[in-house]
Amino acid sequence: MEHRSPVDTGLPEGWKPRSEPVEAPGGTLFRVRGPRGEIGIALQFREDLIDHPMLQRGMDDVADFVLAPEVPGVLPLVAWNRERALFIYKIDDGQLLSEVLARCVEHGVIPGERVAIELLGRAALALDDAARAGARVGVDNHGCLTPWRIVVYPGGEVSLLGYALPPIEVFAWLDEETDEPPGPGLRYTPPERIQDSLEDLRTDIYTLGMIAAEVALGTPLLKGTPRQLVDQILEGEPAAALGEFSEAGQGLLETVLHPAKAARPSTGAEVANLAKKVLPNLRGHTLGGLARGAFHEDAVLLDEGMAYPALLYVESGDIEVIDYDEDTDELERPTPTIVPGDRSAPTIAPEPEPEPEPQVPPGAEPEPQVPPGAEPEPQVPPGAEPEPQVP
Repeated sequence: MEHRSPVDTGLPEGWKPRSEPVEAPGGTLFRVRGPRGEIGIALQFREDLIDHPMLQRGMDDVADFVLAPEVPGVLPLVAWNRERALFIYKIDDGQLLSEVLARCVEHGVIPGERVAIELLGRAALALDDAARAGARVGVDNHGCLTPWRIVVYPGGEVSLLGYALPPIEVFAWLDEETDEPPGPGLRYTPPERIQDSLEDLRTDIYTLGMIAAEVALGTPLLKGTPRQLVDQILEGEPAAALGEFSEAGQGLLETVLHPAKAARPSTGAEVANLAKKVLPNLRGHTLGGLARGAFHEDAVLLDEGMAYPALLYVESGDIEVIDYDEDTDELERPTPTIVPGDRSAPTIAPEPEPEPEPQVPPGAEPEPQVPPGAEPEPQVPPGAEPEPQVP
């Protein structure tokens, strides 16, 4: 269903809104359909932020990379209206992590530590690849990870959108350029951003840790007014607030949430390897299961030896997964299975059962086996003369 709203005039030609705008850090976001039927997410910044230099001249510096990052797990910018500060990313059948968390709240489900650690490992690998590729053109990190900038797919894969698109609302508030509160994006702000220090991959790792902790708890790790949040972040309270985790999970999150950037893991691969060691000891939901709306807890590790993504899970047992088709307003009930090494949505059929061998009655002679392509010998009734064979 297409929607009409004030954002229509800001959409590039051929793009149509598919949902009403919802509040997000720095503005609003809504689903869109492209000229070839592609499904995307549009990020629209607040009116008072449109002319901010970081959204105008700042985007010129990173445009080549964000339009074609060529990095697994980083979604390219497919359309952009500079005058309206509107950015579009194609997500296909993905769900925003913020949407997944909202549905969990509706169903009374806490995603739990296992989903959090899985998210941490998967997203860290994408951040690692992106940081290496971006460093060649001066793009050191994502710079604005939030649950509204992470896309989760039915198979559990994770992609990042809004790469190098800065948290303008946070910077503007910290620099006292506006009295408008910065909104929920401030909760994921690392200490070095508040202190106006240099950022790099370790900055993203801290922010990802804040998001993972929220996923585990089902609620933000920090709460309070903007000034209270700033004080909590600078005093290192996020790492000290992890009291509801396993010992191994708490140790991992304390490492990525260390207030000193130098004390955090320096690569995403290091984070993913730590997560991989923690996961086998955890039970609970899976990332892909929650993205598909499967709010059960029976899951098994399928292949812990995979390189990328290193963390692939599949639900076990006879559980019906119900997905909602927005185009038909109908419920779809697929039966998923996954084979190791397949990163796509699972579609593998069960192995065929072997054909049973023919049963021979006691005392009877078994029928001779005829080789493929050979003519079977004629059967002679009891007492009859066999026909002579013609050479």
